[in-house]
Amino acid sequence: MGWIQRRVKDGRSKISGDAAALLAMLIGQDLRLLDLEIDKLVTFTDGERAISAGDVRALVSRARETNIFDLVDCVGRRETLALCGGCTTFWKRGTSASDLDHARSPGADPDPGQRVAQARPCAAEIAGQLALHPYVVGKAIDQTQRFDMAQLEAAHRRLVETDWAIKTGRMEETLALDLLVVEMSRSPA
Repeated sequence: MGWIQRRVKDGRSKISGDAAALLAMLIGQDLRLLDLEIDKLVTFTDGERAISAGDVRALVSRARETNIFDLVDCVGRRETLALCGGCTTFWKRGTSASDLDHARSPGADPDPGQRVAQARPCAAEIAGQLALHPYVVGKAIDQTQRFDMAQLEAAHRRLVETDWAIKTGRMEETLALDLLVVEMSRSPA
């Protein structure tokens, strides 16, 4: 992230911390590609404002990875209709069941709001211990506010069942994932 921030500054622009973290997560350590994407972002904002995470999501070539977070957010908000259209686009872009592993939320206790408040300052430490990017951990922490422990346990069981159905050939991958996402987005009973 430091390299990204310095490179943006060299381009006479600024970038928010969230945008730099997202760009680092999407592109990784490919400095040539990072350099190209930074040039694109700097040109887009023309130094008039800092590059935002929204700019990164809109312009960066590998932004499909961020769509998993949007998908999980839709599940958390119980937006079934948005998911029906979004899943088709998402799966067509080449996302597979294994890509969903990156978006799983860690467990939450019965008072997720308090847990999120405690965990948020520790996101970098949690990311280091889990060998995950801090952006991924931050999003997971935020998403736990929408689920209680019973819902997370039920979702985990469904994920395992769906994974097994796909791997054993009982269900076609796209259909299984569509059904899983729609089921998980239903309001709790």
